[in-house]
Amino acid sequence: MNLRGRITATAALSALGLGLLGMCAPASHAAPAAATLTPLLASANMVAPTSVDTSAAAQQVAVRVALKATPTASITDIRLTYYRHLAGNAKANIVVFAASNKSAATAHRECDANHHAIAPTAGDTTMCLASGTLSNGVFELRNLLPQGSNPGTYGLDRVEVRDSLGRRLDLDYATLVTRKQSVAFIQSGPGDST
Repeated sequence: MNLRGRITATAALSALGLGLLGMCAPASHAAPAAATLTPLLASANMVAPTSVDTSAAAQQVAVRVALKATPTASITDIRLTYYRHLAGNAKANIVVFAASNKSAATAHRECDANHHAIAPTAGDTTMCLASGTLSNGVFELRNLLPQGSNPGTYGLDRVEVRDSLGRRLDLDYATLVTRKQSVAFIQSGPGDST
């Protein structure tokens, strides 16, 4: 990955209290102005229900993220990684929401009449532009938590976003916790005992 593809926290934004992440400039160029840093994660929220029971069947889990790119770019790829966080910073049971949307023509292809992502098939993620535009909108991603999933709280551990200009946002767990954006869902069923 080249330097243009890496994301770093910027002291200027932290000093302003914005806490946003920006692009790392190539070594031969000055850092971009704060107003042009993109893409940005404005918020992340679980869609009800936030607690599911997979003891009898797989259950749908949905999350909404508000993302913003520059007016000349659009959000094309979103990957949200959840883990069950255990004692001692150990992680288990990964759940990945990953979807792509390359054009405005397909932004609502996986939306229902109420602007929610449609039900996914096993092993797939559906994505719906629930409101706004591909440059500044709220995206809903929906996935299936398999039957018999291990019980516990699954927290948002990593956010990866790419825009149409090839820029990336990559937020790790520590950053999400600091920004109070590590939303979670609970698998309350007994889980698979085999």
